[in-house]
Amino acid sequence: MSYSDFPNRNRPWSKQDEALLFGLFSKGASMAAISAQLGRTENACAMRLGRMGCDMTIVNARRTTPAHRSVSSAASSAVPSAVPLAVPSAVPSAAPSAAPSAASSSASSLASASAKSSQVLGGSAAVEKSAVEKPAVDSPAAVNMHRRAFKHDYHQRGIYMLTMVTKSRKRCLGSLEGGISDAHIRLSPLGEKVERCIKQITIRHPQVRVLGYQLMPDHLHVVMFVDTDMGSKHLGAVVSGFKSGCNKAFWIESGLLGTSADKRLSPLPSLFEQGYHDRILTHEGQLQNMLDYIADNPRRLAVRQAFPDMFHVRQSVKVGRYTFATVGNIAMLDAEQMVAVHVRRRFTEAECRSYMNDCILKARRGAVLISPFISEKEKAVLHVALKEQLPLILIASNGFQQMYKPPRELFDACAEGRLLIISDRPYDPHAQLTRAQCTQLNATAEDLAATLSLPS
Repeated sequence: MSYSDFPNRNRPWSKQDEALLFGLFSKGASMAAISAQLGRTENACAMRLGRMGCDMTIVNARRTTPAHRSVSSAASSAVPSAVPLAVPSAVPSAAPSAAPSAASSSASSLASASAKSSQVLGGSAAVEKSAVEKPAVDSPAAVNMHRRAFKHDYHQRGIYMLTMVTKSRKRCLGSLEGGISDAHIRLSPLGEKVERCIKQITIRHPQVRVLGYQLMPDHLHVVMFVDTDMGSKHLGAVVSGFKSGCNKAFWIESGLLGTSADKRLSPLPSLFEQGYHDRILTHEGQLQNMLDYIADNPRRLAVRQAFPDMFHVRQSVKVGRYTFATVGNIAMLDAEQMVAVHVRRRFTEAECRSYMNDCILKARRGAVLISPFISEKEKAVLHVALKEQLPLILIASNGFQQMYKPPRELFDACAEGRLLIISDRPYDPHAQLTRAQCTQLNATAEDLAATLSLPS
C-alpha cells in the first residue's frame, strides 16, 4: 500500500477529525478500518490517539502489523523506539481510593465509606463511586495501569489528578528526610527543575491552573484544573509540553545535551515512563481528599520504610485449603478467635443492631473480625473497628499490584499491625464486583472463622 492510498495524510487534524477518530476507536474498530475511514495511515491514527490520551496498548493490539513506534499519550509526534510498547511492570497508584492507582476495589471503596459512615452502629454510609471506566475492548492487551476514561472529552473543563513515574522507578527527584511526624522530600537539583516546569504550566497554558503537586523520589502527583474548554488542545498536549521541559532539564542535568550522538538513530532517554495515570475528579469533597492525599505522601513513604514487613505483598500464602496474596500483619491468621461479619438482609433493624454491636463487643475482647465488609452495615462495623483500633482481616475482592498501598484509614491500621488484607484473586484493574462474588467472599470469611478459630 502506498501513501497515495491515504489522501488526507498531510491534512492538519481538526476537532471534527479527532471526534470521528475517537468515536471509531471507542466502538472497537480496528486500526485498519479507522485508517481507511479517515484516509490516513495507521501510524498517523495511532499517533493521534496517543496524543489524545488513549491507551497505546489497546491501540497497538488493534493494528494489522506490529507497531514500529512506541507512542506516549503525552509524547511529541514522533518518538523512535526499537521495540513495541510493553505494559509496564510497575506503575504507581495515584489515589487512596480507586487506585487504580492501584489497589483492591473493595479495599479502596471501604476507605472512602469508612470516613463517611455514621459513628453510630447501623448508620448509613455514603460510598464514593470510582471514576474508572472499563476499556473499549475486553482483551488481555486492555489490562494496563494507565487509567483512561474512554468516554471523557479531554479537551473540556475539569479537574484531574495526574501521576507520572520516573523511568525504572529511578529515585532521582529527591530524597526523604525527617521522621514519620515531620517527613518531607528534599528535592534534588533535577527535582527543583521539574518543580519549575510544574509552575510554568499555567504560563504556557492559561486555561490550566495547578491546584497542588507533590514530588516524590521516583514519581510526582499534580492536580490540574482546566477552567475553560481548551479548543483544539487537550490534556495530553499539556502533559506533553510539561514532559518535554522535564526531559530537557534531565538531559542538561545528566550532561547529555551537546553530545555528538545522532539523536535520530539514538534518541535521548526520557525522564518519565511512557504515559501517565489520570483520575477525573467528579464528586463533592473529592478535591480536598486528593490534595490531602498528595500532601501526605512523604509521611506515608516514611511509614512504609519504618514498617516494610507490613506493606510487603506476599504471594501464595497457604491458609487451610486457600491460597492468598496478603498485605499487613500475617500474624492475624494465628488469632485464637475469628468472628465473621456478615449482616444478612433478612435481619430486622433490631436484629441488625444487636448483631453489629455483638461483633464489636467480641472484637473488644480480643477476637479478630474477618469480612469483605461489602454492605453499608458491614462498612459501619469496619469504621467503628478502625476507630477503636480493633484487629481486622479484610478479604479483598481484587488482587494486589506489587506496588500496592492500602488506602486512607486502612494504611495506618496496616502500619500499626492491626490489619491484614487478603485476596485469592489475581489483580485485575477493571474488576467489577458481582453478586455471586459477594456471596463467595462472605462464605470464605465464614469458613475461615470456623476453621481457624481455636475450640473454646
